[in-house]
Amino acid sequence: MNFQEAIAAAWAKIDGLIDGFILILPNMVLAAIVFIAFFFAARWSKAFVKRLTRKHRQARNLGLVLGRLAQGTVILIGLFVALSIVIPTFRAGDIAKAIKERKILLRHAEMVKQDSQQAIAEELDKKDIEERYWAIKRELLAK
Repeated sequence: MNFQEAIAAAWAKIDGLIDGFILILPNMVLAAIVFIAFFFAARWSKAFVKRLTRKHRQARNLGLVLGRLAQGTVILIGLFVALSIVIPTFRAGDIAKAIKERKILLRHAEMVKQDSQQAIAEELDKKDIEERYWAIKRELLAK
């Protein structure tokens, strides 16, 4: 491949990227509008919760905490909705499923380690199991 062919291939790649960006631009604008709507809904929900607890002196701090929690939850839901607009294959349930599977695998590795520590008498074998357990745990937590 000579220099002109390499430049032509690079321009074709850049052209494809620009075309892809233009195709996804309406979805990005719609996702931004949806996220902004959720952002303002989150601010409203925070103010609503604070207003509910304003009359009770002891519940003011609780109102602040619950208001921020409500705001964060609404913003998180808005983020997931916006991401599903931009990336149609994205599903919030996939994240929850992956987290749940990771927790199950960590618990299983912990149970295997505990049972094997009780059943195995040799120290070298116990050390080997301990090292494998920590390697698995590091791998699962790194993902």
